[in-house]
Amino acid sequence: MAAANAASARTSRAPGATSRHPGAASDLPLGAAAQVLAEAEAAYHAGQAAKAIRHLKLLSAMSFEDPLVQKRAHELRQQVLRAAAFRYEKEAAQAEKLREWDKAAKAWLNVAEGRPTESFPLQRAALAQLQAGGDLRTAVETAKRAVQVAPSDAEAHRTLAKVYLAADMHASARSELEAAQRCSPEAAVGEEASPTGLLKRLLGTNDRD
Repeated sequence: MAAANAASARTSRAPGATSRHPGAASDLPLGAAAQVLAEAEAAYHAGQAAKAIRHLKLLSAMSFEDPLVQKRAHELRQQVLRAAAFRYEKEAAQAEKLREWDKAAKAWLNVAEGRPTESFPLQRAALAQLQAGGDLRTAVETAKRAVQVAPSDAEAHRTLAKVYLAADMHASARSELEAAQRCSPEAAVGEEASPTGLLKRLLGTNDRD
């Protein structure tokens, strides 16, 4: 709140006055939003990712239309999340080891935010959600996101198939396992990926969604 008040007091400067901060977009206009952004920048450069994220969340709740601030806030958020992804990945691995599936799922989703072009964190998140025994629809949506990020990744399709099977969506599971085979036809086909293995048993007389 103090930061916002200090920023408001400084808006009385002449029009066109600007604020610069190392690493920030150049010529950001002074104002409450720019001040919060500057504080987020400072926290990020000081290695305080959690503090930077708090400032960015505050910024996202503010009403402003400055395109430079909006653009830099988006860029900074991605930088912070990428930097934090390594720590979250370690947390996820530890949570999996301890079979703390809810915690693992949340950590993997944080990794996915920092690595939006990678399917693996979403796959792990979906499997952790499945293990946690929560709402299967949430696990399905997470696994679908993994496939959307990497539609040619056979493992992403297999992960979605596992979640579909858990949700008794057998026809969808078969479709995903067949997609996995198309993505990686040269790979050795295990029972889970084979339409003549597990799918034959599950879908032989119960082909439904």
